[in-house]
Amino acid sequence: MDETRSRWIDEIERRGWLEDNKSLSRCVKDFQEFWGLPDTGEFDPDTTEALLKPRICGNPELIADMRRESGRGVRAWRNRDGSVIKELSVYVENLSRWVSPQERVLNCLHGAIREINEACGLTLKVTSDRRSADILAATGRIDGSGGTLAWSELPPSNPCQQKYDSGERWSFEPKERGIYLQAVFLHEICHALGLEHFRGSTGNLMDARYDRDVFSLQSGDFDELVSRYGPRTEPLPPPMPVPAAPCPPEPASPDTDSITVTVHVGEKYYVGIIDEASP
Repeated sequence: MDETRSRWIDEIERRGWLEDNKSLSRCVKDFQEFWGLPDTGEFDPDTTEALLKPRICGNPELIADMRRESGRGVRAWRNRDGSVIKELSVYVENLSRWVSPQERVLNCLHGAIREINEACGLTLKVTSDRRSADILAATGRIDGSGGTLAWSELPPSNPCQQKYDSGERWSFEPKERGIYLQAVFLHEICHALGLEHFRGSTGNLMDARYDRDVFSLQSGDFDELVSRYGPRTEPLPPPMPVPAAPCPPEPASPDTDSITVTVHVGEKYYVGIIDEASP
């Protein structure tokens, strides 16, 4: 097989498009239709250009379509009786390992949480108690600069684990050079709340592809949050204080070289291992 063609097949598979019961041409067409490209079924220039663009996260681009086929309905945090949970917390793993200055990392996280709290009836907060956290945000190597920026598990994973690529050049303001961390926090936390990717390029933050001009929640994102957690009817929680210095070191994880990732999509489970020592 041609080396270049093999590369595109690997990328299509990495994005979750290859299916055993479909031909390669049909899988390529599915990708093209998702992104609004001519559905040639071939790795033509438009398709390879789309495959080269960085993704905001490592979750499959077609999560929403898989969810609809499963018949499970809208994904959200729920109690055993089916009622929606309205209070959740985020814990930052090993803050000293994040890009410096760490207080700016926390400012971005708190900014993302504030946007979500303003948008819907959910109340999110940062917690210092790992055991009680619903979302665990960690940093570590994924694939280096310009590839997959981060990933997050979706409900019903509890807690939802997240990872943000330590190989990226992160920025702390929307127009600074680099990848704006607050926008990526927003995207991944919305995944952890049950939001999935929009089909194609819609201009919403929950598009599968990173767009430096979209750095806050858009109308479609608001609608998806409200459909799960209702509108904001209670007063917003008071602003959260940001530590002026990194938290003290935490106990080492029993396995710091790799992490097993499980992404739940309908009735299916996508399991993989990310090796932090890989090139």
